[in-house]
Amino acid sequence: MTPRFRHTVAVILLVATALLLAVALSQFLVGSDSDPRDTLGSRAAGFGFTDHAHATLFSAAPLGLPVLAGLIARKPSVHLAAAVEYALLIIAGAVLAGSAFLFGINAAAQQTQSAGTVFIDSRSAVEQLLGDATLLVLAGVGMAVNLRAWRMDRAAAKR
Repeated sequence: MTPRFRHTVAVILLVATALLLAVALSQFLVGSDSDPRDTLGSRAAGFGFTDHAHATLFSAAPLGLPVLAGLIARKPSVHLAAAVEYALLIIAGAVLAGSAFLFGINAAAQQTQSAGTVFIDSRSAVEQLLGDATLLVLAGVGMAVNLRAWRMDRAAAKR
């Protein structure tokens, strides 16, 4: 594969990751307005037929595509873009995980909003938070690896 082809594939992977992040944020921030139970917390927790923000953001694609892009095209610009995408993933993921956790531990609000039904109990909220934190740590590792590669590429270019 030529370097130009590798760079093109890496850019496509990074654009796909950016689109997935944008879709997840859109799903989280924009609800279905017709359902009174539709809140930021319920969308973050992923309960309901239109609430896919959690599944979109915490899937394998946003976590793996930037690393793959960095491995395919070893260019400083690709490593820096991947690190920025990981930073955005960590920020969005922390907000989403925190909102889902707060929704899950507030059983009284769930009962009030949904006619006495608790969709996510405290135990499930803690389990989901631990799983989300694990994925966010992996995203942090991906960001660190790409930042290190970016620094090494810059140092090599200065020599």
